[in-house]
Amino acid sequence: YLGYHNLQLIHQDYEFDELLAQGTDQSQILHRTFYDAMDNDVDQKFVKIYKDFIKYFIRPNYSQTILYQKFPTFRVHQPSNIAVFGWHRDRDYNHNPEEFNYDLPITNAFSTNTCWYESEEGKKNYQPMEAKDGEIVEWDGANWRHGNKQNDTGHNRISFDFRVLTIESYERIPPKKSITQGKSFE
Repeated sequence: YLGYHNLQLIHQDYEFDELLAQGTDQSQILHRTFYDAMDNDVDQKFVKIYKDFIKYFIRPNYSQTILYQKFPTFRVHQPSNIAVFGWHRDRDYNHNPEEFNYDLPITNAFSTNTCWYESEEGKKNYQPMEAKDGEIVEWDGANWRHGNKQNDTGHNRISFDFRVLTIESYERIPPKKSITQGKSFE
């Protein structure tokens, strides 16, 4: 439904007008196309694949019941641009500090077209989260500062990321509202 066959070169057909600014990193036309399809139940095939992925690949890694993000976050990191505004920890945006993040690129993620993160809280030893198309990275985005550099690779990174939380953590730490959209994390 995005209408593109070569996602690695999507920037040749569609470009963001300028360097993304705060509040615009999830509101571009490609993002809206994806989220509108999810919100309106247009792409049930994708939703089923996502739920099956959680069930068969993520859930077995936990001994407790888990909660997961309803739909994954869709990221597009075009050349000469950024994908996420600002360096942050997800808890800075009211996420539960016990959440785990999962990043799943559908194009290769490398160098400046990927997320950069510190290896442990407060270390500030930023490194690229490199992964090949289809590999998944589990990491502590709630507590490790992370962000993007301006993409100078000439290649897009398109990826999905989502968060997982045990029911025990959810019950111990009451959910808040997201700072960016004011939606409850219930």
